[in-house]
Amino acid sequence: MATKILMPMPDFPGDLPEFERRFADEAACAEYLRAQRWPRGFRCPACGHDRGWTNRRRAVECQSCGHQTSLTAGTVLHGTRHPLRLWFRAMWWVCTQKTGLSAAGLKRILGLKSMQTAWTWLQKLRQAMVRLEREPLQGRVEVDEAWLAGEKPGKVEGWRSARVAVAVEMDPGDGEMGRIRLLDITRSPDRLMLGFIRQEIFPQATIETDAWPGYEILAGDGYRRVRLAETDDPAHPLPQVRRIVTLVRRWLLGTHQGRVERRHLQGYLDEFVFRFNRRKSPQVGLLFQRLVSQGTQVQGRPYRQWAGHEPSGKARPGNR
Repeated sequence: MATKILMPMPDFPGDLPEFERRFADEAACAEYLRAQRWPRGFRCPACGHDRGWTNRRRAVECQSCGHQTSLTAGTVLHGTRHPLRLWFRAMWWVCTQKTGLSAAGLKRILGLKSMQTAWTWLQKLRQAMVRLEREPLQGRVEVDEAWLAGEKPGKVEGWRSARVAVAVEMDPGDGEMGRIRLLDITRSPDRLMLGFIRQEIFPQATIETDAWPGYEILAGDGYRRVRLAETDDPAHPLPQVRRIVTLVRRWLLGTHQGRVERRHLQGYLDEFVFRFNRRKSPQVGLLFQRLVSQGTQVQGRPYRQWAGHEPSGKARPGNR
């Protein structure tokens, strides 16, 4: 008889010793992943039915339509042949290292045999760092674009030649920076900048900008605009935007030694946003839980797509 599969509400380890105790074997990791994927009970991804059973293949089989769902299918771990415990260790170290990890660092910590595996895992985890239904920025938001090179790049190539849209939410309590958003807008700066604002900033917010006339159209969407700068020059962005771009540049040069391919830049920007927006989190384990949870909502791409050997499907509309 099929029963409704209920999962306990998930919690998180407080430190590394607790992490090692809790996730000492595959069974413990699988149970935690189930709780994260179905915190309110199993729901068939094919028909939505809430009853099923675990078959001999350790897949959950829907009572209604017979669809079989493995624990990792459709998640960031989709198709993996590595132990869950190794993936959990990767997520823990990615979340708890203040400046993040390079592929070489992850390979060394986990004892992976291949740099390709370490690099691909990091790309997949960056996918999971973007929460699909995150709340737009609100209140007073400083918005501008900037060259990652610091000045007009000229003949500079790679990620340094990118133009990036930056939105910084200002905390109404202390006036310090709150949440941020980043988007690579190099291929179409004007169009992507306006789309970035509409997607990432709540209407009725006050946007602080430079003198670019393109912002004027946003009044029709309900945005209130305050012009802080009299020039429109991405080489000299607004002050809070300048601070963020400087931090991004230092992080890319420090943690990753600048070895970031231009076509993968957005993933690195997503990781920076994930880290920066959770910089004040009192519990490092909470970041780990968030990454595991968000990883159950997105299917990880295989290496051949990251490497450009085959199309990756529908293009991502922006930094959500």
